[in-house]
Parts: sequence; structure tokens; C-alpha cells
Amino acid sequence: IGVLDKAVARILNIVLRAADLAKLPAVFDHAADHKLAVELAKQSAVLLRNLGALPLHKGQKVAYIGAFADHPRYQGGGSSHVNTTAISAMDAAIMNNRSVSYIEGFPADRDQRDEAEFLRAVTAADVAVIFAGLPDSFESEGADRRHMRLPDCQNNLIARVAAVQKNTVVVLHTGSPVECPWANDVNAVLCMYLGGEGVGAAADALLWGRCQPQRPPAGALAPAAGGHALLPGLSRRRRDRRLPRGRLCRLPLVRRPQNACALALRPWAELHRVRLPECRAEL
Repeated sequence: IGVLDKAVARILNIVLRAADLAKLPAVFDHAADHKLAVELAKQSAVLLRNLGALPLHKGQKVAYIGAFADHPRYQGGGSSHVNTTAISAMDAAIMNNRSVSYIEGFPADRDQRDEAEFLRAVTAADVAVIFAGLPDSFESEGADRRHMRLPDCQNNLIARVAAVQKNTVVVLHTGSPVECPWANDVNAVLCMYLGGEGVGAAADALLWGRCQPQRPPAGALAPAAGGHALLPGLSRRRRDRRLPRGRLCRLPLVRRPQNACALALRPWAELHRVRLPECRAEL
């Protein structure tokens, strides 16, 4: 009974403290909190590639393509989902009087492409900015990922745009590594991750040169050796079966096409100062 009394007392103590706190006036400064969210998103973004298309500048005809430009995926699904106020990159462009046209191209929530107008708009523009990423159905806590691909509609559209527009920029909204088979065909790649409610305003500031993005270490966007998703330091030798452990080692090794590119895991660890062990594993 003594142990039970202690357990109940701890619970009641938390309940009573919460009740006392509820009597105090809530302090919530939405503008200040949103400004902080934007700054955090700016500092978290990484410019993986830039051959000169960025920053965008006044006077250019810019086409934003992809539903993530208007409805960004800025947080994870499942129990991590919260209700918040987020503006999109398209909203930010309008507020900042950018000369930008918008073509959906593909929806944000499924693998489907609409080619009716985007090719004409792309060829008429000076720069095409494609907002791509993983929908909730591809990346969520409720299930393991079966592959590292973006939706086929996105990969196909990026490849077609890059074939006719030399200044193609890809903005990625993704919470984990993805294959980028078009990585060597586009001019620039900006990874926004799942940047929170400030991701739209942050993407606008980064694309238009109002702030500097983080720069990746060497090899952050490169073909994976042997057509496999590899952590550097892993070996194909069958006799050594030890697997890596740690915060960034949960993604399974998956077989991929020879020409696919992936956002490497070890550069992510270096960016966030997370140490990965040197280890070997059988593929």
C-alpha cells in the first residue's frame, strides 16, 4: 500500500501543479514565436548544390512548380503532428512582391502528375524552382519506408523540366534521405528538411539571397558506391556482420539503381555534430 500511495501522490502532485499553472495568464506572442521559427528554418536548411542559379533576383521570370510551393510539408505525421500557422513559399513570394508564377505540376499528398501547362511555363521562365519532397504516405512513424525514392511523378517531372530548363532548382521537403537520380542534371538543390511553420518564409529568404544557407560537407550529394545506399565505413565482407547503432543508423540498407544518388547519412551527422561509429556490415 505504501508503494501505491507514493505512486498516486506523484500523479496528484502533477495534476495539482497543472491546475495551479492553469490559473496564471497565458503568455503567447505569435509574431515573435513565428519569427523564431523562420530563423530556425533558415539555419537548418542546407544548400547541396548551386551552379549559379541561386540566388534569384529581381527582374527574372521565375516559375514555382509543385504543390509543396503552396502547401509545404513542414512537419512529420502521426503523433508528431501539431496545429500551427504556416505560410508557404508562394505566400512569402506574394508578400514580398516577387515576380513568380505557380504551376502545381503534382499534388502534395499523392503520386500523380499534371503536365497540361507546366512545360510551356518552364520554357518561358528564366528559372524553374521545383518544390519536391515526401508526402505523409511515404514517410511517417506508422510504417517503415520500403525504398528511398521520391514519388515517381516528382522524379519524372524534375527530369523533364531539367531537360528543357538549364536553370532548374529543386527545393526538398523531406525528413530523411532520398534518392536524387536527377542530381547531376539540375542547377541547384536546396534541402529544407521538415523545417517547421517558418519553412515557407525561410525558403523565400534563402532562394532570393536574403540570408546564407548552410553549406554541406563534401559528398553530401553524390552517387552511392555500387548502386547501394551506404554509410561510409560499411563493408560488403560477409564475415563481418556487425551493424551500426545510433541516432542516425535506423534506416535499412536498400538496393537502388546504379545511377541513383542519395543524400548521404554521414554528412548529415557531421552537420548536426552527431558521431557515427566506424563499423562494417554485410549488404
